[in-house]
Amino acid sequence: MSTANTLAEQPDFPAMALHLQRLGQEMLKCDNLPAVQEGQTTTMMFQNIQHTLLGITNRLSAIEERISAAEVRSEAVEANRVLITQNGLVTDREEPLRQLYSLRDGGLIASFPATVSAISTMDSPTLTAVLGHLHLPTTGSVADKRRRLTYAAGVASLRV
Repeated sequence: MSTANTLAEQPDFPAMALHLQRLGQEMLKCDNLPAVQEGQTTTMMFQNIQHTLLGITNRLSAIEERISAAEVRSEAVEANRVLITQNGLVTDREEPLRQLYSLRDGGLIASFPATVSAISTMDSPTLTAVLGHLHLPTTGSVADKRRRLTYAAGVASLRV
């Protein structure tokens, strides 16, 4: 290497550090610029809007679930009207009953009694479950629950 290259002007690192420090201090003051403050305000507004939209979305989901449940209930009630009318024609305790649909989930009630005679042998937990599927009161004695289920099934009168 030649002597001329080694004597060339060298960078002043302390001066550069001082300038970078001053630059950093001045950059911190950018938060005070109206445009930056408005940008932060706009960001906060968008965050609030996003939060509000999330709340609206959650409420809409809940409404959709309730509408869906109401549709299930409505369809079950309509189907049960026909079945209850048919069960109203039952005159013998051993005649088969038409199985009713659950107002909870729209499916056939699995533990629904096959005959009026079967109602008279149902235990309280089973009666409570079936009455619950029909959205009927589940309180009272076993005899009360059996009467309530017999009536709900559509059984009007039986031959003695």
